[in-house]
Amino acid sequence: MARLRPLLYDYYARMSTTFSAGGITLENIASHRISEDILLSHLVFKCLVKIGVWLWSKLGKCTGEELSVNFNWVLPLFSNGFVEFLTFFTSSRNYHRTH
Repeated sequence: MARLRPLLYDYYARMSTTFSAGGITLENIASHRISEDILLSHLVFKCLVKIGVWLWSKLGKCTGEELSVNFNWVLPLFSNGFVEFLTFFTSSRNYHRTH
């Protein structure tokens, strides 16, 4: 699983740039490509979160370097994911207020 985590995380990071703040406009919201990117990113993120939650539950049994490596992977996953969600949600709310 340790080899799978960075692959999924890198894939999610690349895909999520498609719909980051300012990436979705009225002109491209109906695009098949945008909806596929969002769907695939969502599925990959769900996998990452499930891995993160599973790993978080195992942290109490880890020691030494294994604990450090796993904790340092889990923490940014949840921190960055939450920040991305808030950024997208805030930009969406601001857009709807101005239009």
